Amino acid sequence: MAQKIIGRSLLFFFGFCFAAFGIGFLGLFWLCLLTMTFWGMALVGKAETVGDKLVEGLDFLFESSGYFVLFCIPVMVAGIIAPFRGLFMLLIGYDENGITHQWEKLLLFPGREFDLAIGLSGVFFGLLILVFDGIWRMRQSRQVLNLARSKAGSAAIGLAEFQGVARWAEPLSSNSPSGHGIPSDVIIFHQSESVKTGRREYETRHYEGWSRFFLEDGSGRILVDPGGAVIRLPVTDSISRLFYKHTIMALFFLGRRMYEMILSRHVKEEENGTLRYLRDGDPVYLIGNVEIDRSAPPEATGSERLVVRPRSAEASVDNLLRFYFGVFNKKYRRDIHDVFLLADTGEQEARKHIQHGQLFSIGLAILWISLSAWLACGFKQ
Repeated sequence: MAQKIIGRSLLFFFGFCFAAFGIGFLGLFWLCLLTMTFWGMALVGKAETVGDKLVEGLDFLFESSGYFVLFCIPVMVAGIIAPFRGLFMLLIGYDENGITHQWEKLLLFPGREFDLAIGLSGVFFGLLILVFDGIWRMRQSRQVLNLARSKAGSAAIGLAEFQGVARWAEPLSSNSPSGHGIPSDVIIFHQSESVKTGRREYETRHYEGWSRFFLEDGSGRILVDPGGAVIRLPVTDSISRLFYKHTIMALFFLGRRMYEMILSRHVKEEENGTLRYLRDGDPVYLIGNVEIDRSAPPEATGSERLVVRPRSAEASVDNLLRFYFGVFNKKYRRDIHDVFLLADTGEQEARKHIQHGQLFSIGLAILWISLSAWLACGFKQ
């Protein structure tokens, strides 16, 4: 009896929440976005009558990249919630006949068409994870294999591979509280700690810091700016960090493509967390884009005028801003050379880290697709 009550309670809570969120939010979002497109965009224009404003809004909608965003985002939202609804339906049992009250049946099972649409969106979302992130990992791995090693003192503009020693250049840009146990010569760090927020509640907090530094080899040195890159953490830390900085949507779609830093040489297990860092004198393996350093002094020459950094790339969220506000100044988009990988290991170890990330992405995509497909098929116990 208790099991039945718990099962019904879970079914009601999770089934209703995810169904209501997926159905209600998608419809509301689509209508609001469509309304803002027609009127907000029309107000930006020079039209004087309401009819002309509506026509301008329609023209903008169908001629801009916002048309894609309008239909893509609802599918993405449904795709994100699909495996969660599918999981709880699988655990509790997708048994519509077990619901005796008509109002419960209406809330939890509003129609097979809804779960079919949400499940298919989840399958589509999982395929996108598999294709985009899997291809990205393969591209990184290929760059590691195919690039010829460049010398820091004679680097050319464009994608390049370096191996040398990290040398401190600037103080850290950090969100870490002072006196947090960070060595003075650290260049990049990530620190996680478990903080007690209540009587029995703990919260995992993450602190990061980085600074520009020099990569030095036998030929000279070149400035490296890792700003915009993300420190790759073990799977257990990454899951807890997923909602700290990167939701699944931002991770794969709305945020810019993840440029990565792998820190495995200095990993310090602390009482309440873990500290990993790169410090002055550590060996560094780097693939990045060599660009002109606009902050270099006018008298700088050769490699002193250059900097290695993640290439600037337009994120999909820029399309959404352009969709709302009519901003058309496009930046260049990602291409096959848009890779940034910084590791405190050798080339072979860096490749292993890439392959591990690729396997994790494939496993996540398969799980996502399986649960979403089960929801779409609507099997019953």
